[in-house]
Amino acid sequence: MMMMLTENRAAERTDRGFALPAVIFCLVFLSVLAVASVTTAGHERQADVGIEEGTLAFYSAEAGANAVLASWTQGAQYENLVPNPGDTADLGWGTVPENGAGYQAILQRVDNGLGLTLIRLIVEGRSGGASGGQQLLTVMFRDTPRFTWGAFGKTQAKVGTNGKGTDSYDSEVAPYDPLTAGSNGDVGSNGDVVTEGASTIDGDATAAGTVTDPSAVSGKSTSGAPPVDLPDTACPAIPYLPAMPAQPGLSYNPATGVLSIAGGATVTLPAPPTVYLFRDVIISGNGALVVNGGGLQIDIYIERLLDASGTGIVNPTANPGDLGIWGCGSNSVDWNIAGSADAHMTVYAPNHFVDVNGSGGLFGAVAASRVEVRGNSMVHYDDALGRKNGTGRFVMVPGSWAEVSR
Repeated sequence: MMMMLTENRAAERTDRGFALPAVIFCLVFLSVLAVASVTTAGHERQADVGIEEGTLAFYSAEAGANAVLASWTQGAQYENLVPNPGDTADLGWGTVPENGAGYQAILQRVDNGLGLTLIRLIVEGRSGGASGGQQLLTVMFRDTPRFTWGAFGKTQAKVGTNGKGTDSYDSEVAPYDPLTAGSNGDVGSNGDVVTEGASTIDGDATAAGTVTDPSAVSGKSTSGAPPVDLPDTACPAIPYLPAMPAQPGLSYNPATGVLSIAGGATVTLPAPPTVYLFRDVIISGNGALVVNGGGLQIDIYIERLLDASGTGIVNPTANPGDLGIWGCGSNSVDWNIAGSADAHMTVYAPNHFVDVNGSGGLFGAVAASRVEVRGNSMVHYDDALGRKNGTGRFVMVPGSWAEVSR
């Protein structure tokens, strides 16, 4: 009996000896599991915080880009901060009021200087949190061309020619050839687009009012289109030219800025300067105004009257983008372009009626309060103008909004 009790106690001690390591092992395993769970939960919380702050940083960068765009469209003129290709401008840091996140905006001019201005906007967004989430956005903005029609009139555009009234070519590709002329001689108006008689438009016709005869239009006719803004142009703050050398047929008053060229007189305007200001320019008989820019762009601002008959206005480069005629200020007297020679230029006169009626063609474009092309005249739109002569109204390039990996 005594022996059996002794054997039972020995067996119990042996069982307890086996159980103790198993218990310790389980405790250690559970401890490791608990630590791993806590560590994993911490990592998940950190990941969640990182994702949250990265999202805040992205929204901050997006808010910054939208703020710059809004200021730009309201006249901030950020393009003046990067006047030359390759220039960079730092707009500084801004704050998103709703969450305290911040953003920094930087402008880079990335065009080659030969066409419309192209600017890249880079915005870095920061969350403002402890993890300092950061995101980069980029978006491209480009200037809009001023001349996208052969002829545009705010109140009306009329084509009453003896046949085709408009067509197109590309001065950067080849000189105008009637046998290969294009069909981008578009005509537009915030009122009606009117064609009379046998006249036709070799291009599209777009009117906020009505296109009166779509059958006279080779391209698309659109009535009820949204109106187009044709803002006034301020006169430059420069003096009139000093006295000119006397010659028969020439009359010029440097005090009033009134230039009259008649008979066989010829006045040549060289470059520099590249900007001229007159009150009136009147050309008649065989008179001619020759604008010799030597490849530079020359802008002539006229405060009141342009009456260009006679030989008219001559641009030796035959590149319409090299010569701009601007009706500046608020005067609204009628303008007349009736030269016998071809005129290679752009005409922007938002307060004037412009009557194009000479035997020579107008190569370039005309935009006016009201415009009429009639008689034997034609407007040959230069496609190259759609790639230059910006308005200073910048728009976002479609598809350019992108998030940049860091």
